[in-house]
Amino acid sequence: MLKLSYKEGPLTIGYNAMAYLDQDNITYYYQLEGVDPQPVMAGNRVLVNYTNLPSGRHTFKVWCENGEGLAAAHATSFVLQVARPYYRQWWFLC
Repeated sequence: MLKLSYKEGPLTIGYNAMAYLDQDNITYYYQLEGVDPQPVMAGNRVLVNYTNLPSGRHTFKVWCENGEGLAAAHATSFVLQVARPYYRQWWFLC
């Protein structure tokens, strides 16, 4: 799990398929749950930028399909946690 302070940002995530000879024919899809309402078709872009991430736990998922439309069997994912700002902590709101 990647833990971030609420002050950290922007966040750039890079990804790449292990198909070195056929990179031009790969289409990538990604989604950061809690931020992206639906999967994003990235085409052949291998970087995504996020700014002003909301606090909480988010799962980033990425998958691809080859030029023949064959999709990866599983999405690759990782979890990131963005800390709540101090002014949104329970002890500050009391």
